[in-house]
Amino acid sequence: MKPSRAFTVFLKKELHDIFFSPRSYFVAFFFFSVNAFLFLASDYWFSANNASFSFFFLNMPLVTVFVIPLLTMDVVTKDRHLHTDRLLTSFPISLSERVYAHFFAREFFLLVLLLLTMITPLSLLGLGNFSLVVFFVAYVGMFCFCTASLALSLFISTRFNNAPLNFLVSFIVLVFLVVLRIPSDFNMPKSIVSIVHALSFMTHIEVWLNGLFDTRDLIFFLAVTIVALESTVFLMKRLREKHS
Repeated sequence: MKPSRAFTVFLKKELHDIFFSPRSYFVAFFFFSVNAFLFLASDYWFSANNASFSFFFLNMPLVTVFVIPLLTMDVVTKDRHLHTDRLLTSFPISLSERVYAHFFAREFFLLVLLLLTMITPLSLLGLGNFSLVVFFVAYVGMFCFCTASLALSLFISTRFNNAPLNFLVSFIVLVFLVVLRIPSDFNMPKSIVSIVHALSFMTHIEVWLNGLFDTRDLIFFLAVTIVALESTVFLMKRLREKHS
């Protein structure tokens, strides 16, 4: 289905706002420099004589969950404070198209950030024998992780009319989903362990970060993304009806 002209115009407007925002340059600098620092400042890769980038990738999700809320925290509150949310209702664009335009613009920016982080590991390829297949599978996994996390953070940003609060709640929720685990020495019912295992983002991305592709994890991230985006559309419709 071809996107409407109004969606395309709104998407271009969102892309312009993101790529010409000072905050975006801070986010890009932070994301690139912290990931590079965590890799180069650690002696794990060098001292272990380890021809693997698993340590680099396993740190990346924790950096990402700080960056994503910065991109979504004022998606809705900005329009509310400027009173442009009511103006947008008169435009020939549906609420669903607006939500997906917000999402795809930020998704593209995250893709650019991920591509930038390739500079550090690719510069070291000459120092050992590495599998490029494993390397790029790990990046596909990170992109899926970013996609689901972004959709979830976008949903949270519609819940509160305060940008700093949106950032804090999104950050806490995403960190919780990344570190969510039950230690092996805990005596817990298998059903609870299975639920926690299924909900943990890190459980679903670890396999990818080690270079293995699993369609079940792809389905998980895709399902989280769709449910979060459709929930965002539903919530925004309810809020619009409430204030109309």
